[in-house]
Amino acid sequence: MGRARAIRFARLAAILGGFFILVAAPEASRAATLQAADVCAADYLVALARPGDRLLAPPEALDPWAPTAGAALEPRGVDAERLLTHPPSLLVATYGPGRRVTEMARRLGVPVLILSGHGVVGIADNLMRLAGRLGRSREAEALLDAIPEVVPEGLRPRALYVTAGGATAGPGTSMDEVMRLAGFINAAPGPGYPFIDPEWLLRATPDLLVTAFYDGTADRSAWDLGRSGPFQRVLARLPRIDLPASAVACEGPTLLSLAARLAAEWQALRQEGEGGR
Repeated sequence: MGRARAIRFARLAAILGGFFILVAAPEASRAATLQAADVCAADYLVALARPGDRLLAPPEALDPWAPTAGAALEPRGVDAERLLTHPPSLLVATYGPGRRVTEMARRLGVPVLILSGHGVVGIADNLMRLAGRLGRSREAEALLDAIPEVVPEGLRPRALYVTAGGATAGPGTSMDEVMRLAGFINAAPGPGYPFIDPEWLLRATPDLLVTAFYDGTADRSAWDLGRSGPFQRVLARLPRIDLPASAVACEGPTLLSLAARLAAEWQALRQEGEGGR
């Protein structure tokens, strides 16, 4: 790993807290059959995939809300028969049901990697761990290199994340970390995922809204508060970057890449506003 990349990783850890396990692994050129045990594990496999790889994942990894929707995945769940007859080169799991199948896979002799980090630093660490296992450090480093440079404080907008359910994301959340990496000041009223109301939003007057889950891929019954008339009237008054559910559904490489996307879209909004004056 070069000195510049090591400095970049150290900067990321310093901004957000935490540390990296920097893996120096030989580069592997052969294609592999890789099985994701869950949707978020599939996000990691797609991020580090090389031509010729066979990527297997649960069918829901191709649903519209998933970060891997549209990716070259074969829909295949994990069960004992498939692991015995067509064992993958590696089974990767991150959460929930994926964790429950890992012991079965190990008993059947299938190599297993569990990715357990959380937040942006955890995602980056997971990437390096998987890259080390596959011998693909170049792919992982390219993703980390895309993290935006530090934005001068005077140019940092006050941004508020708002979901279609009426919640925001404050300190202690992955979205807060992503927004800070994008160069934003988080205008959330508190830590975690507090719900907000239109009256508070009017008083808060952020420079920018970052909205998510308004694309119709999530269950409407659970995401109606943020679609109410008062919310919509307030949202219409402020500059807005709207994100699909797939951009924020997993703590994985897609979420990590969101910082660069937010920074670029905010720059475009600023230039558009200046051009209209």
